[in-house]
Amino acid sequence: MKKFSLLVLVLATFVGSLAAKAEPTYHMRLLFHGHRAIGEEGWGVASWVLAPDIVSKPDKWLGVVGPRYDGTGWYVEGMFGTVMQGGAGKFMFDLRWELNPKLWDIPLLIWNNEQVFGLSFEDWIVYSYLRVVYVLPKGLGLIGVETEDLNFKNKPDNYSVGVHIIIPIVGPLVIIPAYQWHFVPGQGYTGDEFWIRMVLDFK
Repeated sequence: MKKFSLLVLVLATFVGSLAAKAEPTYHMRLLFHGHRAIGEEGWGVASWVLAPDIVSKPDKWLGVVGPRYDGTGWYVEGMFGTVMQGGAGKFMFDLRWELNPKLWDIPLLIWNNEQVFGLSFEDWIVYSYLRVVYVLPKGLGLIGVETEDLNFKNKPDNYSVGVHIIIPIVGPLVIIPAYQWHFVPGQGYTGDEFWIRMVLDFK
């Protein structure tokens, strides 16, 4: 418990010092994940429901469902669904995969999410998220770096790099504070963002 408290204090001090210098914008994301095995061959069904940002877009939600395959130290989920905002919906494809310490016997985890929104090349949006984290001992959590990018068909793209910590709270609840630096091609650095992601992961 002392190590956990120290870890949180160090992260809070670091992020606080960044925020004091950069005046970031603040955001919060809610994520609900579940999956169920089907048979004994590694196959199953996965689903996600999430609110991308309840601070700036509280009416925007998305839900996806599809097949999942679990290997030794890795898994992949390929899902389809809809993103809803203001009563309007848009088709989306969602791909997620993870490589964890069981795969290579070192405390390193890599997690990726790719999303494609829209059925037409005229208005598509591609979202990409990559996380590389060190798994702390004794279940204290994970700490690492991330990239989170948005590629648009009809407006400038948005890229970011950041740092975060994954904090297990109780049961399936995990909280992920993250600090990001954002860039737009042709414009350069555009500002900082501080995120709180709350995840309920029903395994």
